[in-house]
Amino acid sequence: MSFTGLRQFRAARMYRLESGASEAGFREYLIGSGRLLILCTEDAVPTRGNFQGGWQFYALNPRTGKWAVLNLFRPRRGVTPPRVVKTVNGACSFMKDVGFPAGIIPFGVGSGVETSKSGDMRFIGSVAFD
Repeated sequence: MSFTGLRQFRAARMYRLESGASEAGFREYLIGSGRLLILCTEDAVPTRGNFQGGWQFYALNPRTGKWAVLNLFRPRRGVTPPRVVKTVNGACSFMKDVGFPAGIIPFGVGSGVETSKSGDMRFIGSVAFD
């Protein structure tokens, strides 16, 4: 691909996970590492000027080198589930709110985009977690 800052396509990539983070903790990780992973959890379908689907966000913890999912701020039945953003507009708004210069969003289930605040982006065709 010839886009500036876009790294070559990678078929699959393994990510090491740690416990999820609240929004405040998630922002701290982003300040420290500047790296964000967006995972598509539900295929994107066009609807009236937007795309609906499902996307989860992961931030790299600079101290451990593992990725933490953004959790909802309220537990449900004693469990704090990951936050799932349901529209492309919502995903791009979140990225802008946490200081990223661009929003590249994957559209197929299991695919992801790893991006940094410096503008480097990498599409991952299949994201796997360890």
